[in-house]
Amino acid sequence: MLHWVQVALHAAFITSRILIMADEDTWIFVDANTCSSRSWSCYFKPLSQCTESSLKHNPSRVTSFEELQQENTGVVEVELGALSTVCPVASCAHMIPSQFKDQGLLWWRSQLAVFIWKLNPQVLHAVQMAKMQLGSLENAIGVHIRRSDKLTESPPLPIALYATAVSELADRLNTSKIFLVTDSNDVIKQTQTWRNFHIISHEYHRHEIAWWRGIQGGVVNSTTEAMRYLVDMQLLQEMRGFVGAFASNAARLAYELLIGSNKSCTVTSVDMCWIP
Repeated sequence: MLHWVQVALHAAFITSRILIMADEDTWIFVDANTCSSRSWSCYFKPLSQCTESSLKHNPSRVTSFEELQQENTGVVEVELGALSTVCPVASCAHMIPSQFKDQGLLWWRSQLAVFIWKLNPQVLHAVQMAKMQLGSLENAIGVHIRRSDKLTESPPLPIALYATAVSELADRLNTSKIFLVTDSNDVIKQTQTWRNFHIISHEYHRHEIAWWRGIQGGVVNSTTEAMRYLVDMQLLQEMRGFVGAFASNAARLAYELLIGSNKSCTVTSVDMCWIP
């Protein structure tokens, strides 16, 4: 979903608009029992001082994301609950504003990622709690291995592929500490066989099912899963190295946040080059 927020922010920029997020929403990643607005503010700070509530006295200036291709100027409003079905400007994910063309597409997408990545105090508190529980992550390599609903899109990459990439990167960085981020209990078990590595991971149970199936079936709490994702993405920004599969949106976002934050981090993709 954050991928499409980047697209919306880009579209707002190139059309001289301001991007705002809906105050009240139907975002599937939020449980209404934990945050009744089910909106961007449940996890993130406002993108700017311009908010939906501040524009109530001048609603004519607001353009929905669906109307983005129209020529009128003003403010672009995003409703996260409908965003995945209203992306008429998806092609703009591959564009760079003319004044930044010399910087390249990865640089531009990274700036968009960093701009929207403003976690609210509740999420930042969860990050600090996770650090206390996990212990020191200094000098660690972050490893992201996704399974669950990704298995419906493509066959899983062998764990041995990740093991080779991690071993090579660990030798380069002279470290044996690994922070493992995964949604699979089986992956946790398999990586325990990696020799000479100190593997750190969260101790909570993974449900091993597609998140949307879990939410619909009442097995997965959307807020709990979203918080885990946001905490892990924040922690991955503090790693010395990163290994992941760029077929995963999460791995690509982690890379973009590292680039946009000018972090010194060595990154390895086990499957493909970065694409937006």
